[in-house]
Amino acid sequence: MSIEIESKQFSAQPITKQGRKSTMSKEAAVAQIDAVPTHVTRAHIVDSVRSFFSTYPAAQVEEILPRAELFASDAVFEDPVGAPPYVGKAAILDFFKSTLESGWIIHMHPEQIIVCGDEAISLTAGSWGLPDSEPAHVRLIHNFAFDHTGKIVRVRVFFDRGTVA
Repeated sequence: MSIEIESKQFSAQPITKQGRKSTMSKEAAVAQIDAVPTHVTRAHIVDSVRSFFSTYPAAQVEEILPRAELFASDAVFEDPVGAPPYVGKAAILDFFKSTLESGWIIHMHPEQIIVCGDEAISLTAGSWGLPDSEPAHVRLIHNFAFDHTGKIVRVRVFFDRGTVA
C-alpha cells in the first residue's frame, strides 16, 4: 500500500528582532503548520494520546491492554530517554505489566498536547509511588510518533531531577 503525500509550499514572513514586533502573523504560523505533511489527522493523534493517558492509574492488567493496543507491533518505548528502549509491542506490554505488578501507582495527566505532522508532544503532570508512601510529583514531556495507520511507533519520555518534586 502506498500513500501519496501532497507537497505543500509555504512562505513564512520573517521574524525580526530589531526592536520591532515580530512580523510573523498568526495566519502565517498556522499556514506553516498546515504545510507539514501528515498521514493521520490531528484529531486521531490527540485522541490516541488522550487514550494512552486515560489508562492511568491501572489496578489490573486488563486496564493496560487498551494502552498497549495503541502501539504498532514494532514500536519503541524509551522511558526515560537514554535508558534501554523496549522494542516491540510485546516488550512494551511487559514493561507496563511489570510496573503494575511492582505495586506502583501511576497517575498521568496531559496538560497540553502539541501536534506537528505525525508526531505529538504532551506536557504531562505525573505522580508515582508505592501505596502508603508519598508519591513523587513529576513534570514530563512525552514525544509520540505515529505511522501511516495511526498506530504509535515511538514514545520517548523526558524528565530530569529538576522536574521531580
